[in-house]
Amino acid sequence: TIFSKLGNYPRALEFNLQRLKLVEKTNDKESLAGVLINIAAVYVYQEEYAKALNYYQKADSVIELHNIADYKYNIAINTGDVYNKLNLNDSAYYYFNKSLIIARQMKDDYYAGISMIGLGHSYLKTENFLLSMANYKSGLEYIKAANDDDLFCEATLGLATLYKKLNQTDSAIFYAKQSFYMAEKDGFLPRHLASVKFLA
Repeated sequence: TIFSKLGNYPRALEFNLQRLKLVEKTNDKESLAGVLINIAAVYVYQEEYAKALNYYQKADSVIELHNIADYKYNIAINTGDVYNKLNLNDSAYYYFNKSLIIARQMKDDYYAGISMIGLGHSYLKTENFLLSMANYKSGLEYIKAANDDDLFCEATLGLATLYKKLNQTDSAIFYAKQSFYMAEKDGFLPRHLASVKFLA
């Protein structure tokens, strides 16, 4: 976890793979699912999305087979995110929607907000602008309430992209600037660069 936070992904991957070998010798299925998810997350950080998807699918199999409730939301939202990054929109939509159903069953507004941002991305890619906007804006309210600044940047940049496609330049710039200033304040370099690129 520390190496991941420091951006030393090869070392993070090395330790997670060592842990996987140890966990595979036990009957602890929850730990097995957890380490598979961690390995997938490191591959996401390295933008190796096909490898990430492979490990998320392995984790999903363990979670479903052993009915590990604590990981069901996590695996759904993260699998949706990887499919979204791979531009496999039908699969991304399926998992984002699945995660929203789980979040509502849990009565967790924050998780619901994360899922709605994902659905906003999916609907944007299929140019269903009305549903994209509805999900972005509803999700954004939940994200703001939870003070998740990183996801706030992602959501506002999504809205900026949506308004740009609608040729509503003022609104596009408004949301892009919100993403820019929040990313600058919190030091989210990738989000900051994305908003700079949008505003250029």
